[in-house]
Amino acid sequence: MSDLTQQPQQRDFHCSYCNERIVIPFSLPSTTGPCPHCNETIISPPPPEPSPAPEKVLEAPQKPVHLPAASRTENPAPRQTTVPVQPEKPPVSVAKAEPTPGPPVKERKSSSGIMKGMLVLLLLILVGGAAFYFMTQNVATEVQPPSFTVAPKVTKAPAAEYNKTGWKKEATEVLEKFLAGKTAEEKLPYINDAERLGPRLIEFYGDAVIDDSDTPAADFQVNDDLPDTDLNRGIFLMTCAQPLEAPLQNFNQQNSPPKDQDEKKTPLSPEADGSDSSAPQVRIYAFFKHTANGLKLDWEVFAQTKYRLLQNFIDRRETGSPQTFRILISEEVPEKGQEAPGIRSYSLVDPTTMAEAVEVDVIAESEVGRALSTLQQEPGPSTATVELVWAEQAGKPRLEIKRLVSWEFLGLGGTEIPATTSEQ
Repeated sequence: MSDLTQQPQQRDFHCSYCNERIVIPFSLPSTTGPCPHCNETIISPPPPEPSPAPEKVLEAPQKPVHLPAASRTENPAPRQTTVPVQPEKPPVSVAKAEPTPGPPVKERKSSSGIMKGMLVLLLLILVGGAAFYFMTQNVATEVQPPSFTVAPKVTKAPAAEYNKTGWKKEATEVLEKFLAGKTAEEKLPYINDAERLGPRLIEFYGDAVIDDSDTPAADFQVNDDLPDTDLNRGIFLMTCAQPLEAPLQNFNQQNSPPKDQDEKKTPLSPEADGSDSSAPQVRIYAFFKHTANGLKLDWEVFAQTKYRLLQNFIDRRETGSPQTFRILISEEVPEKGQEAPGIRSYSLVDPTTMAEAVEVDVIAESEVGRALSTLQQEPGPSTATVELVWAEQAGKPRLEIKRLVSWEFLGLGGTEIPATTSEQ
């Protein structure tokens, strides 16, 4: 009997929203509930109609007898069945004996086979009916609990709620794990675009043990000033304020202050400008970008603002390869009579202090000049990513914008502009 009632315990279907496969009990009726993958409300399909129970084939004797057509019409079966009957002993041939008249014996054999076949067919019908009744009566007690629970339909509020408060806990955990890393390899899992930036981190930090205890995660505060357009793109910000003269540890030797005491001290030194406690504070920016693997820290902005790489680059005045920085830029309108023909001046602001700025002249008809001409004259500076270089001019270093990379901080939603050069 177990062979007749056995059936699949589960069946599956695909979510109409995310097309992911969902497994549910075989006999679960049509049920409304959230998709376990995308949380959209879906309706599971009803179970299929039970199919007739398979017939049990009796042990087959040697000689088969086929039912007449009339019997098959009067007693239809799920499929044509060959009913065997027990063969009789073969007649013993006796020498000189006349064969027994055949017609009466053949009629008795045919009648006996038909009766046996009808009885077997009737037995199969009764067994099949009983099995079908048993399945329909007991299937409800054999199903497993649903794999998803029915819940009231939810709105799109979770995304807005995450943008408002939900990201803060995750960002704090990512920042704590990043700061706890003692090597570049230990920090890589927590930064955005780690595959591209891996060699840069290893070159930047070197082989020394990294100690970020001077900027613990507890000192970073949530910044709620980002516009909704950034939040909707999965961009979030935490900042840490420090005194301008705060010492910075573990900075790569190639970017460390010059040893020549006659050179100007850089802001990386505690005694950089003799600032006291009333001096302005610098801000470390910890931007986070939502990725397929959760929130990741934007290391390029973090390193630039923590180690004040832009101000260090400007103060050192070393000619050589260009370097990329995230800056705040605005056009400087010269006083009347002070204009230089074909030249436009732009002010670059270091985002660490929002106060220190450097002025750069650009040829208006150069590629960079034409790209910068689209800068809208709005209150306050605009964000941008630029390549800066100290070029030799008349024996003196001259700061130039070699390329406008993006009108935003690259890596945080900014689209890279095709290569442009200053042509100065």
